[in-house]
Amino acid sequence: MQLSWRVDREGMANHARVERSAVSEESVGECLREHVENLRFGSQEQPAIARWTFVSELYKPDPEAALAKKKREQKLKKRKRDAPRRERSESGVAIERGSPGFLEPALIDEAVQAGFGLFAHCYRSALERHPKLEGVVRLRFVIDEDGVVSTVRDGGSDIDDPELVDCVAEGFFALEFPEPRRGDVHVLYRVVFDAGYGG
Repeated sequence: MQLSWRVDREGMANHARVERSAVSEESVGECLREHVENLRFGSQEQPAIARWTFVSELYKPDPEAALAKKKREQKLKKRKRDAPRRERSESGVAIERGSPGFLEPALIDEAVQAGFGLFAHCYRSALERHPKLEGVVRLRFVIDEDGVVSTVRDGGSDIDDPELVDCVAEGFFALEFPEPRRGDVHVLYRVVFDAGYGG
């Protein structure tokens, strides 16, 4: 659900409205709208428009997959301790086959890395719920012709915290990319979170 609102010179949010939604319950949008209008930002030189996309239940862990993951973790634990730090914490970007548009993967990676501060906040919150949480968040997303993320969906995440996946997805909607060539770009992005190495 995407909301927009005005921020006046005093930093008060007002005129919040739902711009688009995949949620059938209108009361959810009304609740979010009311919460947004209670937000306070720092004072502004000029009034501004703000937008945020809220994400919920993008990813649901599969219980059988969780059991298989635990078995894999036991086997990989020793190898992981011996692996170089760089290999554990690197992220990956791939343009999906059949993508109508194109953007250099390095430019996509640079834009996503600008959001790593937000993703770290998501991970810190998840660690409060699950202190030893680690795994991979994989997101499939579309960058439209204006360099704006238009859709985000789970791309096979392997982490036992759906709230973390939702939080990271919300951050992807806030990213800004260069305008791609030849149309929308379909991307698969992988972020590795590891409690031992700061995510």
